[in-house]
Amino acid sequence: MGIVLNNVSDPSFSELLGSIEGELAKEGKTVFLCNTDEKVERQSEFIRKMSEYNADGIVLVPAMGTQATDLEEMKKFSPPIVCVSREISGYPIDSVVVDETLAGYTAAKHLLNLGHRRIAAVGGTVNISPFNRRMKGIRQAFDEAGQEFDRALVFECRPVRAQGYEAAARILDVEDPPTAAIGYNAIVTLGLKAGLQRLGKKIGEDFSLIANEGIDELQHTNPPLSTTSIDLQEMGRVVIQHLLSRISDPTAPTKLTLVPTELILTDSVSSHR
Repeated sequence: MGIVLNNVSDPSFSELLGSIEGELAKEGKTVFLCNTDEKVERQSEFIRKMSEYNADGIVLVPAMGTQATDLEEMKKFSPPIVCVSREISGYPIDSVVVDETLAGYTAAKHLLNLGHRRIAAVGGTVNISPFNRRMKGIRQAFDEAGQEFDRALVFECRPVRAQGYEAAARILDVEDPPTAAIGYNAIVTLGLKAGLQRLGKKIGEDFSLIANEGIDELQHTNPPLSTTSIDLQEMGRVVIQHLLSRISDPTAPTKLTLVPTELILTDSVSSHR
């Protein structure tokens, strides 16, 4: 089996990879791993190699910018593929993704209930599907609260720690800066937190912060970070169920499975002052 990750250094993907490998080991499968570093060309080359090696199937986290045409041209010779974490717009393929709309909605609603009105969204870009679903949920929470969401408080960047750190100065430099932020994933939020603290912000006192995903590192900071958490072990199990089903019945209708999230609160959020 082939496993294609966009960023193998991301702790959440490392945990997901462990779950997927464990499930495949139960099936007696050998795993080949590719780290694309968000490069579509590297992703395509790996899929071609897996086809040459007669791989049984591939688990794919699509690289940023992956288009339907990138997989359509390989459809005739590639093994069955199941996407995880991200979808490919306009392409019929089995996908197991986090319910990002719910995650964005839940986080924004909680901050709005605490009196925050200037809420930044940090990390991700419009060419990856979870970002767009997350923004849909955030806007829904604002609409229900009768508040206007300021698009100027959306700070796109690659979902990595360094760019979260750099975003801290950007979000505090806008006119009427935000009092809270929702991070795209765990590591971009950890970077954002470090950057905000360097600039004198006290997380949980004069600035509220909510991450996404539930890696252990979020709870080992000061203060621990609130998060819309997901069960990565279960997500890996579901992915392999889908892939084995696709291998056994290649003509079955494709399906999208949403993995639920749970808002776990810590001292990183407080009422607007």
